Amino acid sequence: MRIDLHTPTCWKEVTAEQMRFVVKVGLQAMRREEYLLVLFCRFADIKMVASTADEDDRKVVHTHFKDCEGHDFDLDASQVADFCERLAFVYERIPLDANWPFKWNAFLLGTTFEQWFHADAMVLRFGMDGDPERLKCAMKDLGDPHDTLEPCDITLFLAWYDTFGEWLHEKYPLVFRKAEPGEETTGNPVDSRQNIMLMLNDGKPQDNERIEKSNVHDVLAALQHKIEEAKRIEAQLKKQP
Repeated sequence: MRIDLHTPTCWKEVTAEQMRFVVKVGLQAMRREEYLLVLFCRFADIKMVASTADEDDRKVVHTHFKDCEGHDFDLDASQVADFCERLAFVYERIPLDANWPFKWNAFLLGTTFEQWFHADAMVLRFGMDGDPERLKCAMKDLGDPHDTLEPCDITLFLAWYDTFGEWLHEKYPLVFRKAEPGEETTGNPVDSRQNIMLMLNDGKPQDNERIEKSNVHDVLAALQHKIEEAKRIEAQLKKQP
């Protein structure tokens, strides 16, 4: 009888439910071999029933499994190791275009500037006081409210936040310019919002609400363009005698 075992080969092939399982199990104190074996069984939808060890060195020679239809089969140690090592990608960073278990688009394509800005402020406050309520507020701002957060939810949210943040730095490098050594940076969201509004409202504070309700990427792209223009003018002025 032929047994076909299928497992994902990269993060993009992992479902949202599987992703939560990977992180949830990963937070437990497991050795690498044990961790990957648990994932292999979950992904392939099989159960490990028993194992046979060599009488001399006590190393596992064969492992007995049962699939979801109740069929029994054996895999030798090298086969199990091969299947498990194919899942080593779980140690890599989860890309933004993976199947994240959140309701919002991972690139925040449908998110307003106001939603993102407030969520970002909540995450920064979480970094200071560690209060998970901050993350619940951030997730609610982004359109995915949670009454409770499990450790795996927090881990996944922060992983997404870091990955998304790096992507933002690459897409809008002038908006998210890294501070020079010794340069002071403001961490005050009120000041940051005020500076952004001053750059985009053309002296019309009544337009602030319109800006906040705009798509986050439209606002960040406008900021990038404003800064580019300011740098171009500055460079031209420096060339004048």
